[in-house]
Amino acid sequence: MFVSDYRPTKRIGVEELDGCVSIFAQAVEDMNAESVPGIEFYEGAWLALSLIREGRYEYPGDFFAVFANKIEDMTS
Repeated sequence: MFVSDYRPTKRIGVEELDGCVSIFAQAVEDMNAESVPGIEFYEGAWLALSLIREGRYEYPGDFFAVFANKIEDMTS
């Protein structure tokens, strides 16, 4: 083909994603027990990874809406 145009992609395997979710979940649990400042960043990362693992989103805005709703539920 003289000219090709494709969208580059990155993929992560399900087991690797599960590993990331587990690592963040454990970090949040450990930090929570020790009252570590900045834990909310780790909680946000854990939440985002968990939502990606659990759901299917057609557009980034769809994912963000679910993420924002979960944050609102957690903080209210």
